[in-house]
Amino acid sequence: MFPSLSASIRVGSRLVIAATIVLLPARSVLAVKLVVMGVTNHAYNSAIPAGEQVVTFGIQVRASDLYGAGTNPVLAVQNLTFAGNGIVPINVVPATPNKVDVQDVQTSIVDASIGNQSGPDVVPAVQSDLSVRQQQSLYADSWWYNSGGGLLQGVNDAGGDVGPLTNPAWQLGPISYVGSSGFTWSPDGTPGVQAGATALAALNSPGGSNATTGQYMIYSGIYGPNGSNSLTHSTLASQFVNGLLTVPIAQIATTGDIFIPGTYSNAAGALAGAPGSGTFIGIIGVGGSNGPIGNGTYNMYGGDPNINTGFFYSFTGSGQVPIPEPGTIVLAGIAAVGFCLRRKRRAPRSS
Repeated sequence: MFPSLSASIRVGSRLVIAATIVLLPARSVLAVKLVVMGVTNHAYNSAIPAGEQVVTFGIQVRASDLYGAGTNPVLAVQNLTFAGNGIVPINVVPATPNKVDVQDVQTSIVDASIGNQSGPDVVPAVQSDLSVRQQQSLYADSWWYNSGGGLLQGVNDAGGDVGPLTNPAWQLGPISYVGSSGFTWSPDGTPGVQAGATALAALNSPGGSNATTGQYMIYSGIYGPNGSNSLTHSTLASQFVNGLLTVPIAQIATTGDIFIPGTYSNAAGALAGAPGSGTFIGIIGVGGSNGPIGNGTYNMYGGDPNINTGFFYSFTGSGQVPIPEPGTIVLAGIAAVGFCLRRKRRAPRSS
């Protein structure tokens, strides 16, 4: 019998209900992996339609995973997939087109509202500054914590100047998960954001493709701007708290379970065996390697990337559960992380 823990916590103005967390016997619960950073709904923000949940996913790294990772290790993901089922993930349409990433949200919605302010000085935007549709795009849409250069840009002072957005006071709502580093994910030579009606269509789509409701959302990229994204350099090394760094990667709006599929050689069930089509997290440096199979890669639960550990976020609150495939049925009894996850950054305000 695996040990378990249940809890519920309030983060800022939002209630985060913790499901039962069943710990893996073979690896620490603090492994490199995909985690849930926060969950909110209509009861805590009226911009979110009744019956929906908005889930913030992140990637969590422990400082001990950097040992043996080589010089200047970076955090990367390949083909992280939120599977479409025709209904979820939800994307805001069509009066104000849905936003592909946090930079699009910042520029098109938040900065635009700041630009409409009058007076000699500007102040950080609040939710009531936005139209109903803009609020939905920010608080109730599905998008990635990605920008073209890996560093969020936006209005960041009373003079209305635009630059790196490292002050959380100027990061409205869920944007504040970015925190004081200002870092986001960047394609950095990978396709970045991709989307399509099927996994194969998404994988074959050009970088920057935006999803409509119910489509597959896929992302490949590196955390932080090129040249300043080493996990051992001062900017990111200082962001570890109690040996953990948790960075946001996606906001997903849903009315049901969210399936997160994938194996090392078969991204989202498409292109089986094709080189480079795998789904994994990587901590990759120069002159070294780590990870369960010694090449710096992990599956989305922090284990052997050659083992299918597709799992789902449970809308009803029973946690994230690995989905066994033939030959890996032993995984059926192993549950992944629930909602009560340690966070590095403060909760986004609802204004």
